[in-house]
Order: sequence, then structure tokens, then C-alpha cells
Amino acid sequence: MIENQARHTPTFNDSSSLPQLHAFLLETLRWRPIVRIGFPHRATKDILWRGYCIPKGATVYGCHWTLSRDPTVFPAPETFNPQRWLDSEGRLNDDHTKFITFGFGRRVCPGLHLANQSLYITLAFLLWSFRIVQRPDAPINTHAFNDAVISHAAPFDIDVIPRVEVAKLRAMMTDGCID
Repeated sequence: MIENQARHTPTFNDSSSLPQLHAFLLETLRWRPIVRIGFPHRATKDILWRGYCIPKGATVYGCHWTLSRDPTVFPAPETFNPQRWLDSEGRLNDDHTKFITFGFGRRVCPGLHLANQSLYITLAFLLWSFRIVQRPDAPINTHAFNDAVISHAAPFDIDVIPRVEVAKLRAMMTDGCID
């Protein structure tokens, strides 16, 4: 068990003090977008872009995979690097935090705040509660993802080690703190 384990479970109030956690989430969503190509958008007027005309009424898809791989925005895009989301003082970069995972423009997903908050609290509680370790006899292939519309990692084995006694973890699920 970790001796300096916090005496309470993570809450939404802890969010601003956990930039590394947010950087990890942002990098995860960038590195392996859940949906490689976004939902269709319709051009409401003729749009001139880099010498091309996208006519009014055209259906346009934002390719999340390609946008997340732009080396001018994300140097070494195939490298998983949560630090890219932090400034030199360890705070989240304001210029990168509005990423395209949930769409963009006027048709951005209305549930993006709920989704982001759900991801935050789930991951915060998971990492607070458990140490997740790769098994030495079963290395994880970080490039083994299916090539479907919704991306999934290939199955892999890990060890999940409680940081707190299991009985206390169960009690915290209802109480929210350790006695």
C-alpha cells in the first residue's frame, strides 16, 4: 500500500490540480482517436480553401486521424507524449486543449463536457485506486488496434494492484472517504 495515499477519493474539485491527468487524457484521445473520421458536415456556403472550392451543400468529413497526426501541431505524432499538452510550468496549454475528439465548428458534440468530466473522474478514481502494471511475460503491442470505424486495442494482459485495502475501496464507493 502507498503510505501517503490521499485520505479521500478524487473529486471534481481536484480537477484543476491534476494537469498531468488531463494531459494524459488529451494525449490518449489524440494518439488513438475513437472515431477516425468524424460525422458529416454540410457546407452552408461556397468555401474557398487553399485554391479549392467546397461548394455550398457539399458533405465534408473531418478526418480526426489525420488532424491528430499533423506534425506541425503535434511533433512526432506517433509518439505517445502527454507532456505535449503542458506548458513549461506544468499547466495545460490553452492553445491545444480544444481538441477535435468531439467534433468542431457549430456541430460539436453537445455532450462533450459530460464526456470529458466522465473520463476525468473515472480515470482519476481508477489511478487513485489501482496501480496498473504491464506483465513482464506479456508485453503490450501499443500499435495493435483494429482498423474498424470505432478503434479498439487488441486484447492484452495487465496486473491491477489495489493501492488501498479492497474493503476500504468498497466502503469508499458509498462513503467517498477513508475512515
